[in-house]
Amino acid sequence: MTKQEFLTALSAELAALPEEERRLAVAYYDDYFADAGEENELAVLRELGDPKTVAQSILDDYYKDKPKPEPTGQIPPAPEKPKQTIPLWAIVLIALFAVPMVVPLLGGLFGAAVGILVAILAIFFSLGIVAIALLFSGVAVAVASIAAFIAEPLLGFLTLGTGLLLTGIGILGTILIVKFYVYIIPKFIRGIVYLCRWPFQKRQQIV
Repeated sequence: MTKQEFLTALSAELAALPEEERRLAVAYYDDYFADAGEENELAVLRELGDPKTVAQSILDDYYKDKPKPEPTGQIPPAPEKPKQTIPLWAIVLIALFAVPMVVPLLGGLFGAAVGILVAILAIFFSLGIVAIALLFSGVAVAVASIAAFIAEPLLGFLTLGTGLLLTGIGILGTILIVKFYVYIIPKFIRGIVYLCRWPFQKRQQIV
């Protein structure tokens, strides 16, 4: 199965959703593939699994607080009595007391999350520089071992082994750093965005 086949099957399985909700769900997984990159398409497909299972999870989540549509030909049940909602004046009163506490708290959480992200990026950037330096050092030592072979073969073998070891460590470190930036950073950023949107989503549910 390819990415396009997955998205097409997912869209078909979500036919029960409103058009806009289905479009947003498919767009989310399209972006998920894009964030991972074309070279990781098969890995993402294995991670997501069957599009029918993914669609069922989305439908369950969407209809958690909503009545599911009845199959054609069946008499729908009597509508439930509307739930009592919080009066507007109570919401305004709660907001007036909550804003002075919530805004600084959210600002602090956002600042802490950004600070952590910057610190992690700085650490891995430094590790990336070290990995690249080891890679080039290993190549330089391996090249220098050619001259050492002429003067002392044993020393040449030792120098070559050291150069190859440094090169291997540099390559491995570079690959790990690249994978970190490709996989971890986008998820961390999405987590920060979700954290910022969470209070507004809860407010919409209350209203």
